[in-house]
Amino acid sequence: LMIRILHKRILQKRIFRTFTNTLRMTTPPEATSIHQLWFNPNPEPTPNLDLWFINSSSYDEYLTEHYKHLVDQAINKQLNDWEQDRIAAIAKVLLLDQFTRQIYRRQKGAFSGDSEARRVANLCWENWFDDCDVLELLFLNMPNIHSEDTASHALAMVLIIVIVPLVLFLFTLNTIYLPKCSFLCYLCYCIFVEIIF
Repeated sequence: LMIRILHKRILQKRIFRTFTNTLRMTTPPEATSIHQLWFNPNPEPTPNLDLWFINSSSYDEYLTEHYKHLVDQAINKQLNDWEQDRIAAIAKVLLLDQFTRQIYRRQKGAFSGDSEARRVANLCWENWFDDCDVLELLFLNMPNIHSEDTASHALAMVLIIVIVPLVLFLFTLNTIYLPKCSFLCYLCYCIFVEIIF
């Protein structure tokens, strides 16, 4: 069963990559800016803990001033071309899942991007899992954590059980370098999606 599931997923991935490689989309500068702001990738991806999971009015104002127009475009499905590029797709997930919660804090709009964020995050998991580092995968898992759907929550928990210990282990080694996600993350994702959905 596992071999059949993996064969099916890997074949789908190859077809998707062949198609997107022919399009050769370059990463939009706005998407690169979002990715760099969030993951602080110089010289290697490191946690930008000053920006994650905080309640700061000054930070909310900064995101509103610089990124609100992109959040609104993503919510209105005007950034669909971003889904053809890994960095841009991850940036779109951040806009829909993280930036909405900060720009529209304590407002109904805070959750307006949730379903679209889940869709794009799952697209990233299926097509670029082996190109992502563990921090990117952590935030690609957040839309499932934020979901009110039981199956999405269960998927998130399975992935957290794999990802979080890996992140903690790397930090206890006092290393900045975060290697690519282990094949185990993708295996868990494939099996769970195939069985539950």
